[in-house]
Amino acid sequence: MEPEKFPLCVSPDHVMGLLGYLSGLGGVADANSFNAASGVDLDLLPHALAVAEMLGLVTSDSGYIILTKLGKRLGNEGARYTRRALGEILAGIEPFRSLMHVLRERRSLSRDDAIKILRESHYGESEEELAREFRCLISWLLYAHLAEYDPEEDMIRPPRERRAR
Repeated sequence: MEPEKFPLCVSPDHVMGLLGYLSGLGGVADANSFNAASGVDLDLLPHALAVAEMLGLVTSDSGYIILTKLGKRLGNEGARYTRRALGEILAGIEPFRSLMHVLRERRSLSRDDAIKILRESHYGESEEELAREFRCLISWLLYAHLAEYDPEEDMIRPPRERRAR
């Protein structure tokens, strides 16, 4: 069975909002109550939960959504620490793992090369879908400080402090 794809187009803000909301509820919520009280788009919530679970931030059990120790810690830490921690986690998940591997080797990656990685990871079937997935990928890379993106050159590069090492 093929591993579950990381839902790239669930934004980091959706996931962090989910953590914040759960934290405000004491770290545990009944999924039905959470749906009703959170005001989150019901089409989006399952995807945000899937991302939070893939990142090890929440678990779900018998209809309850539960913050993990990591989820609680990231919910209480500052943005800089949280983004770095998410970057470390993302670097081990496809398609980020493949992209980071190529980026370390080449020191830059074109949009076309990144889309090739997305295609190989079974994201998007049409060029339009791949372009959307690419934009979502960039938002995660920037949020987690895994890379910088130059839209004029259409190039992804390691963040400045990582390039200096």
